[in-house]
Amino acid sequence: MQSNNSLHIGNTVFPWWVGAAPLAGFSHRAYREYLRKWGAGFVVSEMISVEGLFRGDRKSWEMVDIEGEVNPWLQLFGKHDTHKWYTVARRLL
Repeated sequence: MQSNNSLHIGNTVFPWWVGAAPLAGFSHRAYREYLRKWGAGFVVSEMISVEGLFRGDRKSWEMVDIEGEVNPWLQLFGKHDTHKWYTVARRLL
């Protein structure tokens, strides 16, 4: 539901209903901050491998650089392996 140009999803209110879809190779932190500066209500990371995060891959973890971001949206992908998803989710929280 929108009101006053804001987007409400559950208890989260985004200041503007326009968001930015991810772009592979471009949706790093600086890009997301730039889009927010110019009014994007939300931005989404590029797809990040749960397998890479689980194994501690440096490049995968660099893609998760969300510290201090307001309402960060991460896109994760991988096989249905409950243990890996759970472990990665706990690390991200």
